[in-house]
Amino acid sequence: MPESNIKKKKILIHSDYSKSNTGFGKNARVLLNYLFETGRYDIVEYGMAPLSYDGVETKLMPWKTYGAVPTDPHLASQLLNDPVQGRATHYGAYYIDKIIEIEKPDVYIGIQDPWAFNGYWDKPWWNKFPCILWTTLDSLPPIDIVLKNADKIENFWSWADFATQDLHERGFPHVKTVRGVIDNSLIKPLNKKSKERFRRVNNIDDDCLIFGFVFRNQLRKLVGSLIESFSIFKERNPDTKAKLLLHTYWEEGWKIRDFIKEFKVDPKDVLTTYICHKCKKIEIKPDEKQGANCPHCKTAGCQTNPRIDIGCSESDLNEVYNLMDAYIHPMTSGGLELPILEAMLSGLPTATVPYSCGTEYTESEDVFPIEFNVYRELESNFKKAQSVAESIVEFMEKIKNSSKKDLMSLSKRTTAWAKKKFDSKKTLEYIDKFITDLPDSGYDFVFAEKKKDASYPYKKEDFDDDKSWLLDLYQNCLDQQESEDSDGMKHWLLALSRGAPHREVYDFFIKTANEHNAKVDTAEKSKVDSNADSKSIFKDTGKLKLCYVMPKSYGDCFLSTAILESLLYSYPLEKWDYYVSCEPQYVEIFKHLDFIKDFIGYTPELDNFRAWEGDDKNDGMVDVVFQPYLKTQRLHSYTHNGIDVNELQKV
Repeated sequence: MPESNIKKKKILIHSDYSKSNTGFGKNARVLLNYLFETGRYDIVEYGMAPLSYDGVETKLMPWKTYGAVPTDPHLASQLLNDPVQGRATHYGAYYIDKIIEIEKPDVYIGIQDPWAFNGYWDKPWWNKFPCILWTTLDSLPPIDIVLKNADKIENFWSWADFATQDLHERGFPHVKTVRGVIDNSLIKPLNKKSKERFRRVNNIDDDCLIFGFVFRNQLRKLVGSLIESFSIFKERNPDTKAKLLLHTYWEEGWKIRDFIKEFKVDPKDVLTTYICHKCKKIEIKPDEKQGANCPHCKTAGCQTNPRIDIGCSESDLNEVYNLMDAYIHPMTSGGLELPILEAMLSGLPTATVPYSCGTEYTESEDVFPIEFNVYRELESNFKKAQSVAESIVEFMEKIKNSSKKDLMSLSKRTTAWAKKKFDSKKTLEYIDKFITDLPDSGYDFVFAEKKKDASYPYKKEDFDDDKSWLLDLYQNCLDQQESEDSDGMKHWLLALSRGAPHREVYDFFIKTANEHNAKVDTAEKSKVDSNADSKSIFKDTGKLKLCYVMPKSYGDCFLSTAILESLLYSYPLEKWDYYVSCEPQYVEIFKHLDFIKDFIGYTPELDNFRAWEGDDKNDGMVDVVFQPYLKTQRLHSYTHNGIDVNELQKV
């Protein structure tokens, strides 16, 4: 059969949005580009928050793209701030079933921390076609949801070997190590002249010794320990011109300025990266308030530290690494910590802790193993590594006292080792072959959502503590495997500690289960398929077609029934067929209007009136569409401070 006639496999990649500046985003970007460029696959990307379901950015991608956050800002806020649904919505739970049903992928690859996909393995479609969990585990013992559900994940890929080996020992031999990927060609050592030029541009002397750390400013990254160590080093080496370069966002996580003050470090000796919102060029300098002026494009108030939504290009990041003389990555734990790999590919002498994913790197004799003390994290009991400041100082001293010849030799060995051990091209080829060799599942993608147990009894007296009781409610009432340190658990434990009645918490779970079940019942009863081709619903009867769109809200839908009846005077049934578009659970409100010919499941794409009435590029679906919700549920432009005058007031 000619290759052009062979049906392409459709791959759904579900991870951080591939343009986000996170490790998962970078991994997704490299994977998607590789698979897309093979030309052998239909690619669909499902990007996690903050990407909206059908936002402008989704239209600019070379492959089909969806976002995890509802386009409706009110619904998005309601879901993201909900103590039960917030975290799941962020990761994509709200739309995942819909996208699976719409796209009918041949392969699903979920790439994030395991709790991002909590409960997916209990969905009716899971493992009915090849489903891959490509995840990071940053600590030992592995998180509970992994230990309880690993046997349900047929294709379980871990980013690092330490986690794979531990799961093998726990009776899960099917787990494989498939390391995260980066574009190895973009991160590399620069020549001496390029390094010197970049230093001059940023007003840094050639003889300045720079220790660097590239990291997301979060709990696991021990920037305080690094600043403490730098302070000790400076005190012992007062004549050494040394600086610390922190490539991170200072306004989240650790209070870096407080550490600088506490350990009596000169703020001018701590450099950081700034990126211009407008021209995207970077500047390396001591800490300033966010919103400084850009020296490149001269735009006022446009500089910020690197963030998830604003990051520097890979070539600029490569220059940041090459500005450093050595790289130090103190952490409590990590899934793979791609900056360590990038530092090594840049030829930097590197130090990190030989715990969790750090062992991937300290296998190299040239990576300095930072001494650490083990402690246990509260509630989770995870083993964590606290770096010893004196050990970091020892590494700094070693770099200071090494000859240029020795450092050059070390750089070459480090780069060569990293290229061989972390060959992203081989990983991508493995994934490509794995997908290619998968047989057709034959799955028909007909599945019904499972109901929650809204009759689950109140059994607080059966449990000795609130945590066990809440976990039981999640599992048996909401059919949800919740981790002990999830946002939902933290919310309810805090509420109970502040005196919230247990009965009220229980009632909330039951209410949530009932609301879910009502949606399932209504969707089944109404037979509205919001994923169907809307054009097929409109029958050609020779009449003109009118559609009234009101996505949701019991109050708005109820009031709409009166509006629809009033439309009959201007759009008589002799000439017009009437249709209503709404979310499935609101169909029943309109069912008593016997002149409604059919219902169309509402999706955010239908906000575009041109999709309904057409334009010079498409024929449209109806002759007239009414979308009053755009002024009430979207823009809220009807209030007029409560003093507007209507026609009835003039009578």
